Amino acid sequence: MTPEPQPPRAPKPPLDSLGYVLKGRVQAGQATWAIVDHPSGEQLVRRGDSLREDVTVVRIDAEGLWVSRQGDAPELLGFAEN
Repeated sequence: MTPEPQPPRAPKPPLDSLGYVLKGRVQAGQATWAIVDHPSGEQLVRRGDSLREDVTVVRIDAEGLWVSRQGDAPELLGFAEN
């Protein structure tokens, strides 16, 4: 028996609409952290950490912070433009 087709998932809101702002990146040897601001407070995160439920940091590089929402393809939270 084949599974019944499921309707497509509702689109997620844009990442920047969640209130997160990438403030900085810290490199110490092989370790890299990102400083993320949010109305609820600042966080220092590294790969594998969660910004909130179902939003996981997958990498931090010169472009910014890459997160996966609910296991989807990584999305970039870039540095705020001044």
